[in-house]
Amino acid sequence: MLEPPDLAEDVLRHCLHRTYSCAITQVEFLPLGVDVRAAVYRAQAEGGDSYFVKLRRGEFNELAVLLPGYLNQSGVAAVIEPLPTSTRQLWTTLGDFTVVLYPFVEGKNAFHRPFTERHWQQFAEALRQLHTVPAQSNCAPRCGARPFHHAGASDLASL
Repeated sequence: MLEPPDLAEDVLRHCLHRTYSCAITQVEFLPLGVDVRAAVYRAQAEGGDSYFVKLRRGEFNELAVLLPGYLNQSGVAAVIEPLPTSTRQLWTTLGDFTVVLYPFVEGKNAFHRPFTERHWQQFAEALRQLHTVPAQSNCAPRCGARPFHHAGASDLASL
């Protein structure tokens, strides 16, 4: 969403305090993203910690938070996993919204700041790590994936 949703900031702050035990002092809507059903905020906590808050209205695919957690815990440090709630869940609900909390990472994306040689090396390392993570067979039913079929020479000849 490029416009803030109809949700009072004090309601969001209370939700984060109740669910994540974060004493949030300030919430700032960020007009970012392309998902018209999602809104994002920067939340500032007592003590100086900053958080990235994502609200998603409507259907929620739990794989969107389970997969980053799995990848990060499997050694892909470039993938940021969501922070758990006080009850160790990776998301909560607030009215029509699913709420997910992440650490806030200050920076600019590659659309606004060109990659340096070092950035390309870090990106290549992250891709290498992604490609070495063992696939989880229980993931396929959650994401609607079909079993992978490796094309052999006979398959290619029929094209």
